[in-house]
This record gives sequence, C-alpha cells and structure tokens, in this order.
Amino acid sequence: MFGFLRNWRYRSRFRSFGKGSRFKGIIHLLGAGDFICGRNVRFARNITMKASRGGLIEIGDDCLITDGVYIAAEKSVAIGARTMLGPKVMIFDADHGIAPGIPPRDQPTVPKPVKIGAGCWLGAGVIVLRGVTIGDGAVIGAGAVVTRDIPPNTVAIGIPARVIKSRE
Repeated sequence: MFGFLRNWRYRSRFRSFGKGSRFKGIIHLLGAGDFICGRNVRFARNITMKASRGGLIEIGDDCLITDGVYIAAEKSVAIGARTMLGPKVMIFDADHGIAPGIPPRDQPTVPKPVKIGAGCWLGAGVIVLRGVTIGDGAVIGAGAVVTRDIPPNTVAIGIPARVIKSRE
C-alpha cells in the first residue's frame, strides 16, 4: 500500500510520467521547474532532482537511476533512453562565475544544457558538469569528472574524463 502512495505522490510532481516507471525508495523533487519521466524508468533510493524555475530534467525510457543520484537543472538536463546512472552520480547544468574581485557566491550562475545520450553507463561517483554532451553508447568510468563532450561509443575515465578507447 505504501509503495502505491509513494508512487502516486511523486508522479504528481512530474509534467509527464511514463507507464511502468517505479520508485524503490525516497526521492526528493525540488524547485519550481519541470520533470519528465519516460516509460519503465527505475528509481532507486535517496535520489535528489532539483529543477529551478524554467529548468527541465528529462529522463528517457527504460533508464536506471540508482542510489544517491543528484541532478540539478537551471536550464536542462536530458538523459537518453536505456541509460544507467550508477550510485552517487551528480549532474549539474550550471556553476558560479569566477570573475576576479567578486566572491563566487556573489556571482550569477552560468547555465548550459547537459545531454546524455541513449544507452550510456555512468559509473559510481561520476560528476558531469555544465554544457557537456555525452554521446550515445558512451561509458564513463567510476569517479570520473566530465568537463567536456564525450563522443559516442567510447570509454572515458579520469579527472578530467578522457577517452581511452572506442567501443566499436
């Protein structure tokens, strides 16, 4: 019974919530932005998604969002179909300015959309920063920090993430 109530409560916060999608545990949906969820998406426990006013978080069909994932969108974060996000993945589409003479906290945020392609796998603890596009079928190794675009069907690891091989 409580699973039904939990799913109903969370679904009401989504602009669109695909058939067959399920929440396994607590999810925190913050902000005044929009959330779109495809079909058959699986959400694990302790997930936080924050979409600021005018922001959009869109998750494609058949995705797996595991424990402790954090996604923040001031503009947009789009996750393609059949993508897996490992534990404690963090995705941010904005950061603070770093102009000299002004503390970063006092500077406006600078948003740029993030796009993660279809069929990707982001390992545990991956961090994706603003403006990044990760191509379809890419694999990002655990603990990597993605600061620039990753081509489709490649494997990237490290800080900052660098492509180490092709999957083709």
